[in-house]
Amino acid sequence: MYSKNGMLACAKSIFDCSQKLDTASWNIMVAGYVRYGRLRDANEVFVKMPLRNCVSYTTMIMGLAQNEYYEDAIGLFREMRFSGVIPGEVTMATVISAYARVDGVGRSSKFLHGLVLKLGLHAPVIVATNLVHLYCMSSCLDVARILFDEMVERNVVSWNVMLNGYVKGKLVDSARELFEGIPGKDVVSWGTVIDGYVQVGRLREALALYCEMRHTGLYPNDVMIVDIISACGQDAKFTEGQQFHALAVKMGFNSYDFVQATLVHFYAACREVELACLQFEEGNKDHVACWNALIAGLTRNRMMMYRSQEILSNLNAVVQKKRPLIYVYNLPPDFHSLLLAFKNNAQENQASDF
Repeated sequence: MYSKNGMLACAKSIFDCSQKLDTASWNIMVAGYVRYGRLRDANEVFVKMPLRNCVSYTTMIMGLAQNEYYEDAIGLFREMRFSGVIPGEVTMATVISAYARVDGVGRSSKFLHGLVLKLGLHAPVIVATNLVHLYCMSSCLDVARILFDEMVERNVVSWNVMLNGYVKGKLVDSARELFEGIPGKDVVSWGTVIDGYVQVGRLREALALYCEMRHTGLYPNDVMIVDIISACGQDAKFTEGQQFHALAVKMGFNSYDFVQATLVHFYAACREVELACLQFEEGNKDHVACWNALIAGLTRNRMMMYRSQEILSNLNAVVQKKRPLIYVYNLPPDFHSLLLAFKNNAQENQASDF
């Protein structure tokens, strides 16, 4: 009770004073620490356990994976197997997901798939879905589709995982065909296929599918807004992009850093430099994505003479704050010399006025 309510100090005090503790009591203490992100404390209790069962290992593996310690989660799973404890469906689902994060070439796919079959855990939807995801991440789409088709039960997450696999592989038509068969499409389903069209430059179909989605009563999320505005910038669809800008404002997405950066990029791509600069001024100047978008856009348009002093000043301010200058990697080789040239020209023009 205490651990579930976050009163971990009280829970630990009672735990330490207990004369006889069964495995369930140890598991509850570990789970309490894991629930509140105290992995070091959880591990201290875990290693002292006289007897660990599937729940003990699964709790720690889930805690590590949820906090992105994927290698540690996999290592603990290996220890679990070596100790003779048989993993359950939640264990396997978590471990498969962890492997998908770290094993990009799919060396583990066959091993995990075989283990799932050996343990008879291929039927639960969470395990099967994560296996499909693992094969998709390994670019084994044919195998992923076979597994998907063989699933006894599917939920919308299962469909979306297979959809995303096709989109990642640039197989947009296959994604669309699968999409049409989804019984209960959610905004992620629609957004995945729209993103697929955007990635391959088929903006017209992306917009058509978006309109179809709106007719169902669903609203876009921030990811979909970013995708479509980016596509409008690539095709210089100024009017359409402005409409989605207005929608972003209406839905409150315009305050999101990556939406702001996308809007800066969109206006710059449409050669609306003043609007790009205005959007930048309204955004978060400490966010590297906004700097990326502004510098790339202005450099591409070569229309920064009157803003060079301000940009140089702001760049220096960011440097002095020791912020990560990721945008440096996006600069053309002549960017700094171009800025200085524009600055000097501006100063010369100002001097000539006198």
